[in-house]
Amino acid sequence: MFEQFAAEARATVAAALEETTLRGDRRIGTEHLLLGVLHDPGAVRALGTWSGNFPNRRGPPQCASEH
Repeated sequence: MFEQFAAEARATVAAALEETTLRGDRRIGTEHLLLGVLHDPGAVRALGTWSGNFPNRRGPPQCASEH
């Protein structure tokens, strides 16, 4: 079913399935997919770099028209 996915994507889905099974869940959810992504050290580094682009905010986000 996942043959058309890139090797990294297949590995992420396989890790997500493993996380789902370990937790006794019946369905793969977004939380399992995120845990699957975190199995890849390269993805973890990329997420760390990406998250640094967001300002440190306190409180709810504002609409662009409120600035």
